[in-house]
Amino acid sequence: MGQIVRIKSGKWNKSAVGCWQFEGDHAEVEQYIVARTNENIDSFTCLIREELVIGPECPIALTYQLPVGMLHGIPSNSQPANIVTSDEVEVVMSVQEWTNGVQLCNTYGARNVAKYQFLCRTPFNISDVKYLDGSVTEEEHFASLRGLVAGDIICCSETILKHLFSEEKLVLIYRLLYEIEMAKGFPLCETNGIGNPPCELKRY
Repeated sequence: MGQIVRIKSGKWNKSAVGCWQFEGDHAEVEQYIVARTNENIDSFTCLIREELVIGPECPIALTYQLPVGMLHGIPSNSQPANIVTSDEVEVVMSVQEWTNGVQLCNTYGARNVAKYQFLCRTPFNISDVKYLDGSVTEEEHFASLRGLVAGDIICCSETILKHLFSEEKLVLIYRLLYEIEMAKGFPLCETNGIGNPPCELKRY
């Protein structure tokens, strides 16, 4: 038998002191899916995409936080849990069966997903090069990024980027941009936009 699960779309913000808060999209109402406890990740994601009318190419990040009654000393503003495997679907559905208090948080779109991964410090790859895989410190990571972008910077519109790259590739492009901005000393944790670097840009 399936269970009703609440879904809210929006994006996660993280304060400078590490407090997480989900900012729901005010233009969208809370929605629901009916899912089984043993739903696999593919069918679970498909249910959400169908309910929220999100195309198969659009990147999404599914997360949740435990209901307040289950935290037991864990701060309510702690980092959310990701749902990326069938085992994690089973966990969240078991919690829902027990408490009926789970709300899924859905973040979608290349920029928003990249921002969430950036705030989580999720490892990523560019070709064969791995970043944030635990082999170097954050300082060494940022130093390598500063060396990567030496020279002139080309600034192009998002419209052009969307014509040139798939949504999956755009996640990586936005993620790299957030990392570079942070490497240059821009505090992005509490901002939603990406500031322009304090240097001369070539605009196209």
